[in-house]
Amino acid sequence: MKPRHSLAALGLLSLLTLHTTLLAAPDLRETYVNGLQNISDTKAAYTRTGNLLNIVENGATLQSQTIAGMESRLLQARQTLTNLQNNTQSLTAAGASLLARRDRIQDRFATLQTALADTRALLAGATKAVDALVASADKSGNITERQLATQTVTELQNLAALLQRYAGDVEQRRRQIDLEHTLFKGLQNRPAAAATDITAALAELKTTTDQVAKQRASVNALLARLAKDRTALSDKYNTFATTVENFRVAQVSVLRRWLLDGPPAGDLPSLTVDDVLENVFAPPMRIRGLAEEAIAMSPFQVTGERDEGFTSNATMAGSRLASGQHDTTRLSQETIQAHKHAQWYLTMLNRLVSFANESQNEASNWLSSTNNWRNQLSNITTTLAQQRGALSTLQLEQETIATTVTLIGKQADTTGAEITTTAAYIATQTAALQSIIADLKKRSAD
Repeated sequence: MKPRHSLAALGLLSLLTLHTTLLAAPDLRETYVNGLQNISDTKAAYTRTGNLLNIVENGATLQSQTIAGMESRLLQARQTLTNLQNNTQSLTAAGASLLARRDRIQDRFATLQTALADTRALLAGATKAVDALVASADKSGNITERQLATQTVTELQNLAALLQRYAGDVEQRRRQIDLEHTLFKGLQNRPAAAATDITAALAELKTTTDQVAKQRASVNALLARLAKDRTALSDKYNTFATTVENFRVAQVSVLRRWLLDGPPAGDLPSLTVDDVLENVFAPPMRIRGLAEEAIAMSPFQVTGERDEGFTSNATMAGSRLASGQHDTTRLSQETIQAHKHAQWYLTMLNRLVSFANESQNEASNWLSSTNNWRNQLSNITTTLAQQRGALSTLQLEQETIATTVTLIGKQADTTGAEITTTAAYIATQTAALQSIIADLKKRSAD
């Protein structure tokens, strides 16, 4: 058992210690709370200013993205107009070539029409020659001669049918070419007019491109300025965040002191120190980066004329007698001579029909080429009109962007001033917090 005087001395010492704690605790607690308030106020100021800066940055980034889309559309318009310019030059040359081809076709059809004007006269000699062959075959009664005569008659009939058909078609096709020539020749000045319009559109494109380039320079300067403001604000806050970490380290000594001294007299608050620390010591705001630009090009192309050329697909009527097809030893000399005479006529008729067929094909190809030429001209004028409309739209858009970027610049002036004020405030708060940390270390060590 310890002496009674020792217990009394221990009681007196405890009372003195408690008295000292009660005097020191409020000062320590007040300093600690001041530190928490410093952190909370600084974080709130940074968040408010950062949010305002986010608004301005988002607006500037959106304008940058819009300008990127305009730049892509301008590039596509340039490619399209360049293709139209090249195609217009080709169309002019093709038009002149088709006009020359038409003159050659008309000369051919004029001659052909004269030749086929009287098909009965053309067929008279052949008919007489074949009739002589038939008479010779009938006279001889030879089966081979009769077969030869029958085959020759069939060949003549087929050629006569083709000759009659072409005689009727030549005039119709010639008139069709004349009608098409009237339309085609009347459009020959349109490629030159389109070329003039394209040149004007290219000049307008350059003007709009230069204006959009100015907007690009303005928005890039604005984004660079905002990035600089962001860096100025975040640098100060990052320094403050380091000081907050030092405060958290000093907190350990404060907690130790409180645990040793025990709770203060009176009612305990419902909100604990840990609850406060959970909110105050949240990680600093992440610094937001600026959006990158992207340009996509999808060039527009106009197809050129494709001339298929002329191919003759005529099917010649009848079949020529090959040497040795019939046993000539069984034919009479009269029949042989009559057959040779008839074949000469058939050969001449065959050549005439072949020429008529070739002429018809060439006329068809010419009509197809002129139709293709007109379609290309229509595509050029339609595409040109679309590009002129697109350029007008881009002109209006860039004017709106110019105004918007100017207004966002004024917003940046306001936020820039606030960032300067907030950065100075954060620096002051950092210095104050460093002083609080030093005081906490001193008081918690007593």
